[in-house]
Amino acid sequence: MTKENVFRGALCGIVTWALGLPWELLYLWVLLMVLDIITGVISACLQGNFSSREMKFGLFRKTLDVVIMITILTIQRVASLNGFDVPIGSIIVGAFCFKESTSIIEN
Repeated sequence: MTKENVFRGALCGIVTWALGLPWELLYLWVLLMVLDIITGVISACLQGNFSSREMKFGLFRKTLDVVIMITILTIQRVASLNGFDVPIGSIIVGAFCFKESTSIIEN
């Protein structure tokens, strides 16, 4: 992921937060993750290089992304309860959506 992609994803997250759509963006991220897995498996099968090792590695990375997201959203919620309204969760979700979208296009 390049710095340019991270910037675009963060910008998407800020705009989404400003519009009040963080949960919808979270749903979109989950949908994009599922589509990425499906298109990745189909692409690997069509190319004849499906590997369970690569599949495990990809699923591990997706699980790590979910853990990171849960942690960030928890921190954001605690900060919000203490009077700090920080859109960090929306920014990160936007970056993850952009990452998943580019991955789907690559497949």
